[in-house]
Amino acid sequence: MPAPTSPIVWPFGAVLPAAVALRHPPALAALAALHDLRASPSAAAPALAELVIAEGTIATARALLGGHALEVVLATPAKARTLLRELTHEAARAGVPVPAPPQPLPLVLAAREELQAWVGFDLHRGCVSVLRRPPARASAPWCDGAPPPAATGSRVLVAEALADPSNLGALIRNARALGADAVICGARGADPFERRAIRAAMGHGFALPIAVVDDLPRWVDAWRGAAAHGPAPAAWALTTGPHARSLIELCAVGGPPLPRHLALLLGNEGLGLSDALRDRADMEVTIPLAPAVDSLNVAATSAVVLFALATRGEITSRDDPASPREPAR
Repeated sequence: MPAPTSPIVWPFGAVLPAAVALRHPPALAALAALHDLRASPSAAAPALAELVIAEGTIATARALLGGHALEVVLATPAKARTLLRELTHEAARAGVPVPAPPQPLPLVLAAREELQAWVGFDLHRGCVSVLRRPPARASAPWCDGAPPPAATGSRVLVAEALADPSNLGALIRNARALGADAVICGARGADPFERRAIRAAMGHGFALPIAVVDDLPRWVDAWRGAAAHGPAPAAWALTTGPHARSLIELCAVGGPPLPRHLALLLGNEGLGLSDALRDRADMEVTIPLAPAVDSLNVAATSAVVLFALATRGEITSRDDPASPREPAR
């Protein structure tokens, strides 16, 4: 591999050429998870079930900034420099110092061809990292179905049985971008820390509370019953059902008061919400669409609803795309 044009000063531990990394036990154990990125580490090797894979410098920087335990970073020399710039940029944007990991973190430098040999396909992003799976309990009290007692208001996305990890990742990115406080995932759906989910989320799942819950109906019951401080939290089922109320009407000027704490329930891409969740919601809510379109992608739905809630009072009912329009002039 050609020598880098300038030295790489890696602040978190050793800079290891690829040949040396293969003899470095901590890096070797983590790199074993990279032999088949098309499958999750748990499917590829049960011993690696607690590891997840982040692709790209941005996702890796956000994992480091979130204080997650990385095992190894594998990158081309150019992408290693980009990673350091991204980490500095993300820390400055968050107003925090660049974090130091709890243990030395090896950076493995490799040519693009070596990356491809390790991961099994051409890794265009030029950087991949392996880290410990974030603990679900780190998202407490969201795991328990109750907002934090000190919260003045909260928005939570509840994703039931989403099949596509990329959809779940996009939903997580929307949650982070549009003010949601947490994402609750059903255990029978996609893994929020699967490689494709992390990539679609652009690493934002490392900064947002995410919980995987075995019994979502029970979680909704606990959420709606958590009324220790003020009105009970509410749950809206996002559906296309005939009895659903229009999101535009709910968020329009002069609309009804919004719940202080609100969980937004989103269902499977094909089947929608289960009856168990729909029956537990305070109401069904729908996004009015043009007559020729029956539904939106689940991630797109989450973005539209969160945006409407964030811009409450800036919407009028005449913006309803399903309403009759005057002929164009």
